[in-house]
Amino acid sequence: DVVLMDFGMPRLNGATACRMILSKHPEAKIVIVTGTPATAEQADTGAIAILTKPIDLNKLYGALYDAAPRDTSSATDEPSE
Repeated sequence: DVVLMDFGMPRLNGATACRMILSKHPEAKIVIVTGTPATAEQADTGAIAILTKPIDLNKLYGALYDAAPRDTSSATDEPSE
């Protein structure tokens, strides 16, 4: 699963939210959006990307593409007869 979230939330900051999500779903891929310059706290969240507002759409697309699960099977993976 992919999570796209803002770092600054009213009741829970992004670092705490990331740790909670990853503790229950370690396979989750998290992309953080923030309106502040990157900090050590943000870097230590386990997120695969931290994007600063205003968001560069190419960077957002790239981060989501990197995070999205893909089918890694191919026709060559199947045994031949």
